[in-house]
Amino acid sequence: DPSIYTVLTCSSSNPGTALADFVIFPPRWMCAENTFRPPWYHRNYMTEFMGLISGSYDAKTSFVPGGASLHSIMTPHGPDHLTFQKATSEDTTKAKKFEGGLAFMFETCELLLVNREFLQCEHRDYDYVKCWHGDMGNNFHTEGTKSENPDAKRQKL
Repeated sequence: DPSIYTVLTCSSSNPGTALADFVIFPPRWMCAENTFRPPWYHRNYMTEFMGLISGSYDAKTSFVPGGASLHSIMTPHGPDHLTFQKATSEDTTKAKKFEGGLAFMFETCELLLVNREFLQCEHRDYDYVKCWHGDMGNNFHTEGTKSENPDAKRQKL
């Protein structure tokens, strides 16, 4: 689960899996055409603790400097609804440079525990999950593809 933005890494006893990675998201060029440029929706084998140092983050309009997020192993996450709407309607034939912010992330293959004080903090965003609410539509086009009922496939075995 390494990132191309990894600055430091600490190996684990499991080859190919870091005990910890330190990642920085600097200004960067986004050049891919006909694609979704922000960080995609995903789940990780690693736990991610991410923070925003300054500016904005290209995947979350609600992420503010000094803010942080924690996504434990296999927790689905990705861009918020507003970022999705903007990214799926913008012209991707032109390269652009994201210079809006500076973010960091610590990744670990270990599960991190959150203490009681953090869970009861007045600055905690209790509505965090709402950033994904909204109609994102069906973006998987299956016309012209053959799909088979998984139950029928199992019966053949």
